[in-house]
Amino acid sequence: MDSYTLQILTYICINAIAGLGMYIVLSSGSLVVFFGALMSIGALSSGLVSLNISYIPFPITVLIGGLSASIIGLFIYLPVIRLRGFYLAIATIGFGEILRIIAINVPELGGALGLRNVPILTQHWFVFIVTILIIYLFHMIQHSRFNLYCTVIRQNEEVALSNGINKTKIKLASLILGSFLAGIAGALDIHYLGLWEPVKFGFNHSVFILMIPLIGGSTVYQGAILGAIILTALPEFFRSLPSDRMIMFGIALILIMVYRKQGVLDKANISKIKRSLETLYSRKNKHNNNIE
Repeated sequence: MDSYTLQILTYICINAIAGLGMYIVLSSGSLVVFFGALMSIGALSSGLVSLNISYIPFPITVLIGGLSASIIGLFIYLPVIRLRGFYLAIATIGFGEILRIIAINVPELGGALGLRNVPILTQHWFVFIVTILIIYLFHMIQHSRFNLYCTVIRQNEEVALSNGINKTKIKLASLILGSFLAGIAGALDIHYLGLWEPVKFGFNHSVFILMIPLIGGSTVYQGAILGAIILTALPEFFRSLPSDRMIMFGIALILIMVYRKQGVLDKANISKIKRSLETLYSRKNKHNNNIE
């Protein structure tokens, strides 16, 4: 496999990790738009550790990035936890911009040029393993009470309260997990490129992360994975076109949202895929038995 394909696959995995973090927050009914800032916090904290404390193992450095993002995310979310919908989104956009301005004006974080000369420690196989482990975690969450509580809260908070579900604890838990994954993605990213730019703190990058589960499907965790594939690979698919390739990319996204408002994948699609795979597997076994 050539280096270009490996790079695309690596960024699909990194974006999938951030997208899964966004998915778990959306699943609890919270619309936040500051995951670019959280990803940047994870990147900068792990990058500074690598630059100043080189003897710490790389996996621990990545975990430090995740923990830093989850702690900052918690402190940001607590003051606005009672807000809903677009009000919550606007408040988190404001916090994201505050963090971006702080990063630009702090020389220790690289200032306007960003943090550079970070050791390149992220290996392709490490990113793939981390992604597989996180997908397995979400497979377990899918069949847990936590996922059920998130679904009830997202659909009707009053019903959740009447059934004794503590919506505050569930929303905080989903935000902490989502922030942790955003920090993990940022830590992997900065050690893959060797630098981090302040622009990734901004609104555009946060919207990009938000689009991952929205395009792929925000009701199932597989949608975040598919969304990462679409948003990472589709621009590369249009790269062979002239300078209008980003226009083509935008048109493709608009068509997806017009014809699949719930995202490409939903629970009905997942059930159909599972039934098709089960039917194919049973036919293959029957064919093998007939041959014997």
